[in-house]
Amino acid sequence: ALSRERPLSNLEQQGLIQAFEFTHELAWNVMKDYLMSLGQENLMASRDSTRAAFKAGLIHEGETWMEMIVSRNLSSHTYNDETANLIASRVTENYSNLLSAFAQKMQVIQNAANS
Repeated sequence: ALSRERPLSNLEQQGLIQAFEFTHELAWNVMKDYLMSLGQENLMASRDSTRAAFKAGLIHEGETWMEMIVSRNLSSHTYNDETANLIASRVTENYSNLLSAFAQKMQVIQNAANS
C-alpha cells in the first residue's frame, strides 16, 4: 500500500478515511441483512450486528471490529489531524484486512448458495 512507501497527503488520507467510512457502513449492513435472512432479530445498529456476526463466525477479532465502530463514529464528527492520523493508521494496519476477510467470507457463502 502507498502508506507503507511514504506518508499520505492530506487529500489521500481524507480519501482513505472516507472509503473506510462507507466500506464499514456497507459491511455492517451486509452483516445485518444476512443474519436477518437467517432469522436473527433485533439488529438495529452496527454494534448489535457486529456482535451477532462475531457469534455466528462471520467475523473474527471482535474487539477490533468494535474499535472499528468507534473509529467510524469519530471519523464522521472530527476534523482533528491527530484523530485522522490515528484512524488512517488503524485502517491500513488492521481494518482493511478485517474488511477484506469479511468480504471473502461472504463471497464463500454466496458461492455455496449458488452451487
